[in-house]
Amino acid sequence: MAVRIVGARLLSTAAKDHVTREGATGKRAQDDSTCRQTDFAFSSASTVSPSEVRHFDDLSGEWWDLNGLFAALHDYNPHRVGFIKDNLQKICLFQEILRHRGVQNGEKEAASAPQAKDTHGVLKGIRILDVGCGGGILAEVMAREGAFVTGVDASPDAVRVAESRRTKGPYAADVRDRQRYFHGSLEEFCSGSAAQAPTSLPDSRFPNPPRSLFDVVVCSEMLEHVEGGLTGVENVIATAARKALAPGGMFVLSTLNRTPENYLASIVTAEHICGLVPKGTHDWQKFLKPEELQEIGERHGLRLLEQRGFFYFPVLRAFVREPLCRFMFAMAFEKI
Repeated sequence: MAVRIVGARLLSTAAKDHVTREGATGKRAQDDSTCRQTDFAFSSASTVSPSEVRHFDDLSGEWWDLNGLFAALHDYNPHRVGFIKDNLQKICLFQEILRHRGVQNGEKEAASAPQAKDTHGVLKGIRILDVGCGGGILAEVMAREGAFVTGVDASPDAVRVAESRRTKGPYAADVRDRQRYFHGSLEEFCSGSAAQAPTSLPDSRFPNPPRSLFDVVVCSEMLEHVEGGLTGVENVIATAARKALAPGGMFVLSTLNRTPENYLASIVTAEHICGLVPKGTHDWQKFLKPEELQEIGERHGLRLLEQRGFFYFPVLRAFVREPLCRFMFAMAFEKI
């Protein structure tokens, strides 16, 4: 009964600010002048929530159980990686990457074809920063595709799981030299104060520059866990755009929309009725709207490339496209 009462109140509030236009993909071409970096004062307040860290530390044994509490993230991987590869081919920097990463001619032709159906080789040699990497679910897949992946997470137990998987997992022989992990926030990583996993690869083993100017920065399913509301979220995006991402590089995020429909799906159904994830995993007030993120991105020199919505059917273990982006959505930006 308590869930119904709270849900009704939140749904009433959400209905007032629900914007139907947010789900449209392929929005009108933006004037690049709207995406120029403006002056920004970075907040000194931490964007890491201690309660969120404790929550994910408690779940550290679940990361690589394909049928466990993180099953949906494993099922989401093909769609997340596909979204990254589709949009990477749209940016001018990608052609420079192909020329300077030693990609063979055959792979170059296949990879550089716009929206190529066969995207084999697209991530080869790409330097990716995975912010909020957790136990390495997405990072490992990107490394298996040939990317050099640096993972950063505020949960020490999650980083230990990711590092163990890198060195001892079933794909260790293929990916151990293309992954490394740090414990800390994005801000700490960019300032050089994040703690590298003890057995992780040194900077010298990764393409230079080691800690900054990544080709791609990914924040997947982490912005809804950031402390400090929209101010904290903007601090993360600003840090990614201004301190971690190469000029012309790509920033990718995926998160949950703050809509009445998604409150019912992700909180009431997933946590309270079906128990697909532990209660308290998500805070609906921290969910984010696409237009909020687009506005933040534009203030920090990021131009929207694509917005894509998804819906998850847990019984079928399947994701489908959802054009209105009312539930889960991904956004790709180019740094201009």
